[in-house]
Amino acid sequence: DGESRREPSVFTGSGRWPFCLSTTCPAIRNLDQERRNPHFLAALAYGMARAGDRVGALKIVEELERASQERYIPATQIAGVYANLGKIPESLAWLEKAYQARDAWLPQLTVTPPFRSLHADPRFPEFMARIGLRVVD
Repeated sequence: DGESRREPSVFTGSGRWPFCLSTTCPAIRNLDQERRNPHFLAALAYGMARAGDRVGALKIVEELERASQERYIPATQIAGVYANLGKIPESLAWLEKAYQARDAWLPQLTVTPPFRSLHADPRFPEFMARIGLRVVD
């Protein structure tokens, strides 16, 4: 059906973790390396972490980190997974890399769910101010 072909973040944003995982995990596992979209992988890892599969989410973020050594992977994608896993220092380190690389996803930090976990950390508002954005709750 049309719903199963939608982008994973549509379901992760709506809290439909079981549906997201049941439709995206098999599809992503069957793709070859060149077609494994980092945005979809990050959305999948976000859903896995929210559903309690920290091990699976960490495997995906490790895959994204390895891939970033060979091709461009938006650092914000990796930072978002780490933020969702509660790994604040790692998330902030990847956000710094995103800033240095002028990652086009940085403006999304104000509205992207994984980054809400960073709002309480005083380093996050400082980072946001430095890049010309402000935290919106």
